[in-house]
Amino acid sequence: MKRLIQPEILDHLSPDDPRVFHARKDLRLINALMNHARILRSSIFPQLNMGHSLRIVEIGSGDGALAYEVFKKWGKLPAGGRLDFVDKAGSLSSQVKRDLGELGWEVNEFEDDVFHWIENSPDAYDLCFASLFLHHFDEKELKLLFHHLSRKIERFICIEPRRDRFGLLGALGLRLLGCDPVTLHDAKVSVRAGFHHQELSRIWNQSVSARWQLKERRAGLFSHFFSASSTAT
Repeated sequence: MKRLIQPEILDHLSPDDPRVFHARKDLRLINALMNHARILRSSIFPQLNMGHSLRIVEIGSGDGALAYEVFKKWGKLPAGGRLDFVDKAGSLSSQVKRDLGELGWEVNEFEDDVFHWIENSPDAYDLCFASLFLHHFDEKELKLLFHHLSRKIERFICIEPRRDRFGLLGALGLRLLGCDPVTLHDAKVSVRAGFHHQELSRIWNQSVSARWQLKERRAGLFSHFFSASSTAT
């Protein structure tokens, strides 16, 4: 199935449009059904040193609910940490921000286009992660994003839609869960713009000069997993 990038309705709605509320509620349900928090958690936890203050950023973060589901399992941070959220909609939930603060995180929100942010941010991070975000971008944009990210991070992890017929079947099945029409439209668009095989690894290698350890595979029934870890000493 050839990769096809088309506009998603949610990306062009006003923040106060009631359809945004329903679509984001559906997105939390989809993340839960696809076990994205568990997949991210099992990939993130073994790689990070809890003995020092961590610096982590999520790009395309939405309301931050997924990040909270991932990191609440850690409980109270012994050494504190900084968790940044980057999203052009600036929709971080105040409840999520409070809950993460109680766990010892310093929480910062950047309401910005990810390309503007990554080119202008002076910060370095132990980890950058994303969920259902990279499929919005064409190959040229992904190369630019990976190029800049690789200069600021030690690890990158993402989960994206799996581009195959089974993924499309799953998108169609969301109708049975009572999802909003915006979600039903955007889910099919997302699958067609998703990834399979070693596509992200190829794009990363074409964007980054240094050696990185890459992993790319199917994750669960409908998702595609990619990670990159720096091998620099």
